[in-house]
Order: sequence, then C-alpha cells, then structure tokens
Amino acid sequence: MEAEGRLELDAALTIMIRGRELTAREPNMLELGTPITIVGDIHGQFFDMACDFFFFLIFIKNNFDLKLA
Repeated sequence: MEAEGRLELDAALTIMIRGRELTAREPNMLELGTPITIVGDIHGQFFDMACDFFFFLIFIKNNFDLKLA
C-alpha cells in the first residue's frame, strides 16, 4: 500500500466484473443506524480511500477496544 501504481489490465477487469456482480445483488436503499461515517466521491483515488479506511480502523481500535486480526 506504500507504493501507488497502475493496475494490470486483468486486475482492473476483475475488479470491475466482481464489483458489477456485487452491486447487482445489493439493494438500492439501505436503512442505517447512527452514528455513521460516510466516505464518498473519491474520484478514482483508491490509494487515498484505502488510507482513510486504515486510519479509521486505528481510530476505532483505539477508542472502542476493537480486536483486529
């Protein structure tokens, strides 16, 4: 995760195909509880999103005694 780079074509296609399959099974609307954090509009910046989730997990672990594998 330290080095950004380009995906190989087969990896990009696999992500798109699996993403399409997953979203086809998901409902259009979700009922969510609070509190909630929503992250969106990343404009294709996967590395930035991955870092956001990494720091969020550290916050959760430190503040809610979450056991991470």
